[in-house]
Amino acid sequence: MASASSDNTATPRAQSPETRTNAAQSNPLMNQLFSLETLIQNLNDVSPTIEGVVAKEETDRRARKLYQDSTKYKNDHSSRVEDMKTKIREDYPKQIVRSLKPHIQANIKLEVASQAKSEIDVQFKNKVSIPLEQQLKETEEQLEQARAALSNSKARINNATIEIAEPWLTEPLELVYKADGKKSEFWPADLNSLIAYSPDVLKKLLGDYQLPVDKEHRTNLNRFMGHIGIKERISFTSDGPAKAK
Repeated sequence: MASASSDNTATPRAQSPETRTNAAQSNPLMNQLFSLETLIQNLNDVSPTIEGVVAKEETDRRARKLYQDSTKYKNDHSSRVEDMKTKIREDYPKQIVRSLKPHIQANIKLEVASQAKSEIDVQFKNKVSIPLEQQLKETEEQLEQARAALSNSKARINNATIEIAEPWLTEPLELVYKADGKKSEFWPADLNSLIAYSPDVLKKLLGDYQLPVDKEHRTNLNRFMGHIGIKERISFTSDGPAKAK
Protein backbone atom coordinates (compact mmCIF):
# COMPACT_ATOMS: atom_id res chain seq x y z
CA MET A 1 0.00 0.00 0.00
CA ALA A 2 1.18 3.52 -0.83
CA SER A 3 0.86 6.48 1.58
CA ALA A 4 -0.21 9.94 0.53
CA SER A 5 2.20 12.87 0.66
CA SER A 6 1.34 16.44 1.45
CA ASP A 7 0.64 17.10 -2.22
CA ASN A 8 -1.63 14.05 -2.40
CA THR A 9 0.99 12.09 -4.47
CA ALA A 10 1.44 8.41 -3.64
CA THR A 11 4.91 7.50 -2.25
CA PRO A 12 6.12 3.93 -3.16
CA ARG A 13 7.19 1.70 -0.29
CA ALA A 14 10.12 -0.78 -0.27
CA GLN A 15 8.98 -4.29 -0.88
CA SER A 16 9.66 -6.91 1.76
CA PRO A 17 11.39 -10.19 0.70
CA GLU A 18 8.08 -11.96 1.07
CA THR A 19 6.38 -9.43 -1.16
CA ARG A 20 9.21 -9.70 -3.74
CA THR A 21 8.94 -13.49 -3.72
CA ASN A 22 5.19 -13.34 -4.29
CA ALA A 23 5.68 -10.80 -7.07
CA ALA A 24 8.36 -12.95 -8.70
CA GLN A 25 6.07 -15.95 -8.65
CA SER A 26 3.33 -14.02 -10.37
CA ASN A 27 5.63 -12.36 -12.93
CA PRO A 28 8.11 -14.48 -15.02
CA LEU A 29 10.44 -11.54 -15.62
CA MET A 30 10.54 -10.72 -11.96
CA ASN A 31 11.18 -14.39 -11.26
CA GLN A 32 14.29 -14.36 -13.50
CA LEU A 33 15.57 -11.15 -11.92
CA PHE A 34 15.09 -12.60 -8.48
CA SER A 35 16.99 -15.78 -9.40
CA LEU A 36 19.83 -13.71 -10.89
CA GLU A 37 20.13 -11.63 -7.72
CA THR A 38 20.23 -14.81 -5.63
CA LEU A 39 22.94 -16.31 -7.86
CA ILE A 40 25.07 -13.15 -7.67
CA GLN A 41 24.75 -13.10 -3.89
CA ASN A 42 25.78 -16.77 -3.65
CA LEU A 43 28.80 -16.14 -5.89
CA ASN A 44 29.85 -13.20 -3.73
CA ASP A 45 29.61 -15.42 -0.65
CA VAL A 46 31.82 -18.23 -2.02
CA SER A 47 34.23 -16.04 -4.01
CA PRO A 48 36.90 -15.83 -1.23
CA THR A 49 36.79 -19.62 -0.79
CA ILE A 50 37.21 -20.23 -4.53
CA GLU A 51 40.12 -17.79 -4.72
CA GLY A 52 41.81 -19.57 -1.81
CA VAL A 53 41.44 -22.98 -3.43
CA VAL A 54 42.75 -21.70 -6.77
CA ALA A 55 45.73 -20.02 -5.08
CA LYS A 56 46.57 -23.21 -3.14
CA GLU A 57 46.36 -25.35 -6.28
CA GLU A 58 48.66 -22.93 -8.15
CA THR A 59 51.16 -22.97 -5.26
CA ASP A 60 51.11 -26.78 -5.14
CA ARG A 61 51.59 -26.96 -8.92
CA ARG A 62 54.59 -24.64 -8.80
CA ALA A 63 56.10 -26.57 -5.87
CA ARG A 64 55.75 -29.86 -7.74
CA LYS A 65 57.29 -28.31 -10.86
CA LEU A 66 60.22 -26.93 -8.82
CA TYR A 67 60.81 -30.34 -7.18
CA GLN A 68 60.71 -32.11 -10.56
CA ASP A 69 63.17 -29.61 -12.08
CA SER A 70 65.50 -29.97 -9.08
CA THR A 71 65.43 -33.78 -9.24
CA LYS A 72 66.12 -33.75 -13.00
CA TYR A 73 69.06 -31.38 -12.51
CA LYS A 74 70.57 -33.60 -9.78
CA ASN A 75 70.20 -36.72 -11.93
CA ASP A 76 71.72 -35.00 -14.97
CA HIS A 77 74.61 -33.64 -12.88
CA SER A 78 75.33 -37.07 -11.34
CA SER A 79 75.29 -38.65 -14.79
CA ARG A 80 77.78 -36.08 -16.15
CA VAL A 81 80.10 -36.62 -13.16
CA GLU A 82 80.06 -40.40 -13.66
CA ASP A 83 80.79 -39.97 -17.38
CA MET A 84 83.76 -37.73 -16.59
CA LYS A 85 85.12 -40.21 -14.02
CA THR A 86 84.87 -43.01 -16.58
CA LYS A 87 86.79 -40.94 -19.13
CA ILE A 88 89.51 -40.03 -16.61
CA ARG A 89 89.93 -43.60 -15.34
CA GLU A 90 89.52 -45.54 -18.60
CA ASP A 91 89.40 -43.52 -21.81
CA TYR A 92 92.15 -40.93 -21.26
CA PRO A 93 94.92 -43.40 -20.22
CA LYS A 94 94.18 -45.51 -23.30
CA GLN A 95 94.34 -42.42 -25.52
CA ILE A 96 97.69 -41.44 -23.99
CA VAL A 97 99.12 -44.92 -24.56
CA ARG A 98 97.90 -44.95 -28.18
CA SER A 99 99.38 -41.53 -28.87
CA LEU A 100 102.75 -42.49 -27.36
CA LYS A 101 102.93 -46.00 -28.84
CA PRO A 102 104.86 -44.97 -32.01
CA HIS A 103 107.36 -43.04 -29.88
CA ILE A 104 107.81 -46.03 -27.55
CA GLN A 105 108.35 -48.42 -30.44
CA ALA A 106 110.95 -46.12 -31.98
CA ASN A 107 112.80 -45.87 -28.66
CA ILE A 108 112.69 -49.65 -28.27
CA LYS A 109 114.28 -50.15 -31.68
CA LEU A 110 117.02 -47.65 -30.89
CA GLU A 111 117.62 -49.20 -27.47
CA VAL A 112 117.79 -52.74 -28.86
CA ALA A 113 120.09 -51.67 -31.70
CA SER A 114 122.38 -49.81 -29.31
CA GLN A 115 122.56 -52.68 -26.85
CA ALA A 116 123.08 -55.22 -29.66
CA LYS A 117 125.98 -53.17 -31.04
CA SER A 118 127.51 -52.86 -27.60
CA GLU A 119 127.15 -56.59 -27.05
CA ILE A 120 128.77 -57.42 -30.39
CA ASP A 121 131.66 -55.07 -29.69
CA VAL A 122 132.24 -56.61 -26.28
CA GLN A 123 132.06 -60.15 -27.60
CA PHE A 124 134.49 -59.48 -30.41
CA LYS A 125 137.00 -57.96 -28.03
CA ASN A 126 136.72 -60.72 -25.47
CA LYS A 127 135.61 -63.75 -27.47
CA VAL A 128 138.81 -65.62 -26.67
CA SER A 129 139.24 -64.70 -23.00
CA ILE A 130 135.57 -65.08 -21.91
CA PRO A 131 134.14 -68.62 -21.69
CA LEU A 132 130.98 -69.34 -23.70
CA GLU A 133 128.93 -70.08 -20.59
CA GLN A 134 129.78 -66.71 -19.11
CA GLN A 135 129.00 -64.95 -22.39
CA LEU A 136 125.57 -66.57 -22.48
CA LYS A 137 124.91 -65.55 -18.90
CA GLU A 138 125.89 -61.94 -19.56
CA THR A 139 123.80 -61.85 -22.72
CA GLU A 140 120.81 -63.18 -20.83
CA GLU A 141 121.25 -60.55 -18.14
CA GLN A 142 121.41 -57.78 -20.73
CA LEU A 143 118.27 -59.05 -22.44
CA GLU A 144 116.54 -59.13 -19.08
CA GLN A 145 117.58 -55.53 -18.48
CA ALA A 146 116.27 -54.56 -21.93
CA ARG A 147 112.92 -56.19 -21.18
CA ALA A 148 112.81 -54.41 -17.83
CA ALA A 149 113.57 -51.06 -19.52
CA LEU A 150 110.68 -51.60 -21.94
CA SER A 151 108.32 -52.58 -19.15
CA ASN A 152 109.43 -49.57 -17.08
CA SER A 153 108.67 -47.20 -19.97
CA LYS A 154 105.11 -48.51 -20.19
CA ALA A 155 104.71 -48.44 -16.40
CA ARG A 156 105.80 -44.80 -16.16
CA ILE A 157 103.30 -43.80 -18.87
CA ASN A 158 100.47 -45.43 -16.91
CA ASN A 159 101.63 -44.00 -13.58
CA ALA A 160 101.71 -40.51 -15.10
CA THR A 161 97.88 -40.52 -15.12
CA ILE A 162 97.68 -41.00 -11.34
CA GLU A 163 96.79 -37.94 -9.25
CA ILE A 164 97.35 -37.18 -5.57
CA ALA A 165 93.63 -37.24 -4.75
CA GLU A 166 90.79 -39.67 -4.29
CA PRO A 167 90.17 -42.14 -5.87
CA TRP A 168 93.72 -42.23 -7.25
CA LEU A 169 95.34 -42.83 -3.86
CA THR A 170 94.17 -46.46 -4.00
CA GLU A 171 94.87 -46.91 -7.72
CA PRO A 172 97.40 -49.76 -8.19
CA LEU A 173 100.86 -48.55 -9.23
CA GLU A 174 102.37 -50.06 -12.37
CA LEU A 175 105.55 -51.90 -11.37
CA VAL A 176 108.86 -50.24 -12.22
CA TYR A 177 111.73 -52.72 -12.02
CA LYS A 178 115.12 -52.07 -10.46
CA ALA A 179 118.24 -51.63 -12.59
CA ASP A 180 118.89 -55.38 -12.44
CA GLY A 181 115.43 -56.10 -13.85
CA LYS A 182 114.02 -57.40 -10.56
CA LYS A 183 111.20 -56.19 -8.33
CA SER A 184 112.07 -54.44 -5.09
CA GLU A 185 110.79 -56.15 -1.96
CA PHE A 186 109.67 -52.70 -0.74
CA TRP A 187 107.57 -51.90 -3.84
CA PRO A 188 104.31 -50.16 -2.73
CA ALA A 189 100.94 -51.38 -4.01
CA ASP A 190 99.52 -47.85 -4.33
CA LEU A 191 100.06 -44.24 -3.25
CA ASN A 192 98.38 -44.81 0.12
CA SER A 193 100.87 -47.57 0.88
CA LEU A 194 103.80 -45.40 -0.23
CA ILE A 195 102.66 -42.42 1.86
CA ALA A 196 102.31 -44.70 4.91
CA TYR A 197 105.97 -45.84 4.68
CA SER A 198 108.21 -44.89 7.57
CA PRO A 199 111.31 -42.81 6.76
CA ASP A 200 113.55 -45.88 7.18
CA VAL A 201 111.51 -48.09 4.82
CA LEU A 202 111.34 -45.30 2.26
CA LYS A 203 115.12 -44.90 2.38
CA LYS A 204 115.54 -48.64 1.72
CA LEU A 205 113.19 -48.33 -1.24
CA LEU A 206 115.24 -45.45 -2.66
CA GLY A 207 118.41 -47.49 -2.13
CA ASP A 208 116.97 -50.36 -4.19
CA TYR A 209 116.55 -47.97 -7.11
CA GLN A 210 119.93 -46.29 -6.52
CA LEU A 211 118.25 -42.93 -5.88
CA PRO A 212 119.72 -40.19 -3.66
CA VAL A 213 118.38 -40.08 -0.10
CA ASP A 214 117.46 -36.74 1.48
CA LYS A 215 116.99 -35.85 5.15
CA GLU A 216 113.45 -34.62 4.47
CA HIS A 217 110.85 -37.38 4.19
CA ARG A 218 108.61 -35.41 1.78
CA THR A 219 111.55 -34.85 -0.60
CA ASN A 220 112.25 -38.58 -0.67
CA LEU A 221 108.59 -39.31 -1.42
CA ASN A 222 108.50 -36.87 -4.31
CA ARG A 223 111.81 -38.19 -5.67
CA PHE A 224 110.53 -41.77 -5.80
CA MET A 225 107.17 -40.74 -7.32
CA GLY A 226 109.01 -38.84 -10.02
CA HIS A 227 111.20 -41.89 -10.70
CA ILE A 228 108.15 -44.12 -11.32
CA GLY A 229 106.42 -41.57 -13.58
CA ILE A 230 104.10 -39.57 -11.27
CA LYS A 231 104.41 -35.91 -12.29
CA GLU A 232 102.57 -34.30 -9.37
CA ARG A 233 104.31 -33.46 -6.12
CA ILE A 234 102.94 -34.17 -2.65
CA SER A 235 102.62 -31.95 0.40
CA PHE A 236 101.15 -32.60 3.83
CA THR A 237 98.34 -30.54 5.37
CA SER A 238 96.18 -30.88 8.47
CA ASP A 239 93.73 -32.88 6.35
CA GLY A 240 96.43 -35.30 5.15
CA PRO A 241 98.44 -35.66 1.93
CA ALA A 242 97.55 -33.30 -0.92
CA LYS A 243 98.85 -32.11 -4.26
CA ALA A 244 101.59 -29.52 -3.84
CA LYS A 245 100.69 -26.10 -5.26
